[in-house]
Amino acid sequence: MSDSENIIEIIREYQRFQEISSDFSLSAFGIWLARSGKPENTAKDKTNGSEVSERAILYLLNRVTKFSRIYSKRVIEDLDLSTIDEFYFLLSVEKLGAPMKNEVYDDTLTELTTGAQIMKRLINIGFITEFPDDNDKRIRRVAITESGLKIKNEVFRRFGETVRFKLGNLDDSEKKQFYDILRYLDSFHTEIIHKDPGIPVDELIKKYIL
Repeated sequence: MSDSENIIEIIREYQRFQEISSDFSLSAFGIWLARSGKPENTAKDKTNGSEVSERAILYLLNRVTKFSRIYSKRVIEDLDLSTIDEFYFLLSVEKLGAPMKNEVYDDTLTELTTGAQIMKRLINIGFITEFPDDNDKRIRRVAITESGLKIKNEVFRRFGETVRFKLGNLDDSEKKQFYDILRYLDSFHTEIIHKDPGIPVDELIKKYIL
């Protein structure tokens, strides 16, 4: 195949990619392109050439996530935060500006009941304040307070000291590859959650898995 034919093929593949993704970056496209050419349900383990099942990948992903939460809990144990989720609520409220409560729940991927409990506690301890919308008094908005900013910044400072530990001894290229994969997965699932909320998983698989 000539260079021009290769270029045309890449353009066609990129057009296919744009139809199913909201992240049009070259890194996301590269991951999708590599993934679309792999055998279904398996991945190659570079250490010994054996096939690694998707179940093993998900199992390890779950364990690594739990390790991160365990270490994060130790980081905040002497602060006035009950869980690391409360920190992410503070982060979300600051990022969104003056959001409605439901917008914070959506942004942090938190169920309504759990989100309401977290929000109530943060308001009660003075880290978040709520107030009526300027244009519609029926709508309640929230904002981070000075004490909330202070605690958020302290958690950030402590996280900065532990992030390298959480990432083990990955070198820069491995960190970049890890980041690109996580960014792709985040974009992939964010789009699904927003476009097809409440759709059964088996239907989502038929629609989105190539």
